[in-house]
Amino acid sequence: MTIGTPDIIISGLILVSILIGIVRGFIKELISLITWIVAIVLASMFTNQLAEHMTFTKTPSIRLLCAFLLIFVGVVFVGAIFNYFIGTLVRKTPFSVADRVLGSIFGLFRGVVLLVILVLLGGLTFLPKESWWQTSYFIPRVQVLSLWLKEQLPEEYAKAFKFTDEDNVTKSDKTDKSGKAGNSEKAGKSESNKTNKKPETKIEKKND
Repeated sequence: MTIGTPDIIISGLILVSILIGIVRGFIKELISLITWIVAIVLASMFTNQLAEHMTFTKTPSIRLLCAFLLIFVGVVFVGAIFNYFIGTLVRKTPFSVADRVLGSIFGLFRGVVLLVILVLLGGLTFLPKESWWQTSYFIPRVQVLSLWLKEQLPEEYAKAFKFTDEDNVTKSDKTDKSGKAGNSEKAGKSESNKTNKKPETKIEKKND
């Protein structure tokens, strides 16, 4: 494995994420993350209710899309304003330096998580079979985390991500194969027991 262009790009993405964390600080990064989560949750909860009041179109899908975007963008906008004032206050406190240090750690963590997701999405394509993917220094290491994340998904979704030929075999197929192997082992043991008992019966007959 050698350091190639993909590894340089990965290093650049991690570095950019760390720099953003330093500039914005931990508090602002954390508030931004919470804001996005809250925006998604609220949009998922109230999209249907808001869509019923959108009479400018008769297409249900457009109503739902507009309602979702309106709630999502609205929450993110309010969160951005709140985040701005909090960030201004933090910069005026002695906590500013520690905030930037923690922000760099947050940026590193975010960069790694982003790479894990990108590598997992790469399993939907032909990329894992490419030579540069297999010879990369970072990708195989990140792929270990991506495979763990894949195992947490339901089987019907997990089987879509293929990194090796073994991934074409589903969990149910593996279970069936292991069951058949266990049955064959039991059958082999029973046959061996039968063969071991035959000489004993012959000896008993001779004694009689």
